[in-house]
Amino acid sequence: MKESRCMMKYLRWAWISLCLYGCVISQPERKSATVFSFQLPEINVIHQPVIDPVPSLGMVEIEGVLKESFVQGKDNKEYLYRNADGTATTAGANFLDYRCTIDSDNIIVYGHSSRTSDILFTPLMQYLDEKFARNHQQIVLTYSNEIRVYQLMSIFLFHTQRPSDNDWMIVDYQRDFLFMKAQERLIKRSLYSFEHSSGNQLLTLVTCNTENHDERLIVIGVRIDKKE
Repeated sequence: MKESRCMMKYLRWAWISLCLYGCVISQPERKSATVFSFQLPEINVIHQPVIDPVPSLGMVEIEGVLKESFVQGKDNKEYLYRNADGTATTAGANFLDYRCTIDSDNIIVYGHSSRTSDILFTPLMQYLDEKFARNHQQIVLTYSNEIRVYQLMSIFLFHTQRPSDNDWMIVDYQRDFLFMKAQERLIKRSLYSFEHSSGNQLLTLVTCNTENHDERLIVIGVRIDKKE
């Protein structure tokens, strides 16, 4: 009888233990909480400069040879290797000497030339041929909405290693007699002689000699203001 009570007590505790164990193992497994991390994507904002194209200041035209617009910069380097819109290019842009105004004694326009392509002022190289030069003696300049006509006066090559010969680079001569003397010197330097009328303003076109990078071809006209 005593052994029977002990057995019943043992079975009761065993049952209670089993129930408790079942409760434990029946609990759903707890998962660790997922932590969401939201981060704004990094945006690299590149502020591209807005470059407004420089409006054309004027145009140089030689009938049957070239018709080229030009701009003017703060110095003579600004457009040497840049287009009018500021884009880098080896051809650059035609540009008026920064010192010049419409009233300058000598209006100077620069432009690149090339042996491999007919860019900008390359057609000017034909002026080294006398026959060509004599058949293309008038240059028309449109500048500040004014049209001016120039008669060919002088053609020569300027060597950059002889800077003392740069009298063609003078923009204003200050005195009339100095202007006349300058014309006489420039005419004497010409490869060919031309008949022309006297005038009160010069137009000088400058480009590289494609046969010698140390030389510049200088084509100068004197203002006559009538197209023949």
